[in-house]
Amino acid sequence: MKRLIALGIGVFGLRALIRRRRSRTAHADELREKLAANRAAEPPPSVVPPEPEPEPAASAVVAEKPKPKPAAPPSAKKPKPESDAEPAPPETDSVDERRAEVHARARQKIDELS
Repeated sequence: MKRLIALGIGVFGLRALIRRRRSRTAHADELREKLAANRAAEPPPSVVPPEPEPEPAASAVVAEKPKPKPAAPPSAKKPKPESDAEPAPPETDSVDERRAEVHARARQKIDELS
């Protein structure tokens, strides 16, 4: 009896899947047809060069020179912001030494945060 019920549910599920697939393809075909019809109905884009703008008369054009900015007094120099970046570590020869340095720095940072 259980097998018969499982078979019936399987048949209905397969049937629903097939219907769903057919409706998707039919819907896609409808959309393709509409798109083709709209493309055929649209007139081709006309290529019309834009009209050049008339140049203003030479007497009307006044070239303005930018005003120079006054120089800041030397006492008003801004101090350099201190960077939070660590200085570059010295070059080491082997990978193991570099790895050990990186681990040591990481442990130090973790201790600082704790």
